[in-house]
Amino acid sequence: GLFFINFFNNKLRIIGDTTITYPASNNTWYDVFFDNFNWLFQTADLYINGVLVCQDMGFRSNMSSVSKIILSGGTQNNNNLTYIF
Repeated sequence: GLFFINFFNNKLRIIGDTTITYPASNNTWYDVFFDNFNWLFQTADLYINGVLVCQDMGFRSNMSSVSKIILSGGTQNNNNLTYIF
């Protein structure tokens, strides 16, 4: 995938070709937004709550397009919900 995002040890952890951590609180929503995708160089800009956190963050794997987005509650979510867009 392009990026992997989870909440871990009171931080949002965004994993691409590197790992970015962002202080976060439990039971709080954050607006995580990727913009300016560069398919040639395999990068995108990362914004959290409207603030540029990382410019030109490398993808986790080489990709030429995105066909779906998966949001999963994972094993830590009591409902263990998964949404595929």
